[in-house]
Amino acid sequence: MPQSSLATSFLVPPLIDELQDGVQRGKALPTIMEDHVQDHLRNLNIQKSMGPDEMHPRVLRELADVIAKTLYDISKVVEVPADWRKGNIVPIFKKGRKEDPGNY
Repeated sequence: MPQSSLATSFLVPPLIDELQDGVQRGKALPTIMEDHVQDHLRNLNIQKSMGPDEMHPRVLRELADVIAKTLYDISKVVEVPADWRKGNIVPIFKKGRKEDPGNY
């Protein structure tokens, strides 16, 4: 799983209304279990920087046993605040021509 914010990793609405290509419409999402949350926390890459939740992956990883239950309980909430869904997406230039979108 790519490194992402805590909110986008665990907090999702209960139904998928429509994916980008419309493949799954109105189907229930898989059930989130407490041990899944704990496994995701234990497998965070501590070399990555903080996400928009401003929690360092090392803190989340070391406290996985303690906070997994709380995050699991939060994941059962039907409505997720809009600011929890925000992400910081920044294109990073790799090499080549800067005009070519494939070089980001």
